[in-house]
Amino acid sequence: MAEAVGLPTPSGSSRTQASERALKMTGERMKIVTKLFLSLCLVSMGATLTANAQIRSDATIRANIPYSFVVNNTTLPAGAYVIRVAGSSDLSVLEIQSANGKTTVFFYTQAVIVPGSAPETALVFDKIGDTYFLSKVFLKNYEGGNQLMKSKTQRQLEENGSIAEIHSIAASPAQAKN
Repeated sequence: MAEAVGLPTPSGSSRTQASERALKMTGERMKIVTKLFLSLCLVSMGATLTANAQIRSDATIRANIPYSFVVNNTTLPAGAYVIRVAGSSDLSVLEIQSANGKTTVFFYTQAVIVPGSAPETALVFDKIGDTYFLSKVFLKNYEGGNQLMKSKTQRQLEENGSIAEIHSIAASPAQAKN
């Protein structure tokens, strides 16, 4: 009878304990759902920032490189080069082409963020010994750029204790040809 009117039973309030457990479980579920939602928001925002950190799909960069250098395990001679995004949908694949159009190398990159924006259009090289490895591409007044994956040779040299010197070459942004 005491149970029917909501008064505690001699063995304790089983309905109250059950209600508390149910509320506790619901609260735990809400915490999990909230954490998942926030995690998805952060991942989405990070992907957006990463995509915006790479050079524009219509950007073309011209540079005179005074020394031979390595891109994607390919050694290129000193000379004039053009760098651009290889396609319009994937900003992480770039191509470097000799000014005469005879040599083209495609390479994968990752977004790299510049605090503020890049002060100049530039190519950055890692010099190990006598070898230059193209490592980053920046576009003036743009908040990010592209960082190349290290070549097998560069990784091996660094694993053996070689330290890279950073060298930068000013480049020129050019209008993309349609």
